[in-house]
Amino acid sequence: MKTLIVVTMLLAGQAAALQQTPTAQQAQPEEAQKDPVCGMKVKKDAKFRSVHREKEHLFCSKSCKERFDSNPEKYVKK
Repeated sequence: MKTLIVVTMLLAGQAAALQQTPTAQQAQPEEAQKDPVCGMKVKKDAKFRSVHREKEHLFCSKSCKERFDSNPEKYVKK
C-alpha cells in the first residue's frame, strides 16, 4: 500500500511539473536584430529602418537611424 501511495505521489509531481514547463513556442524569445548604431536589440517590426547595400537595418530610435543614414559605412561590417 505504501508503494502505491509513493508511486501516485511521484506521478502527480511529474504531471504538475509538466504543466509548469513552458512549451517550445512560449520559451522562444521574439526574434530581434541589433541596432548597428547603439547595439540595442530591436524587434523585427521596428518603425525605423534603412536599406544599405541591399540589406535592411533596424533602429531603436529616429536619432540612431539618422546617425546611420549620415554615414552608414561607419556602422556596417565590411
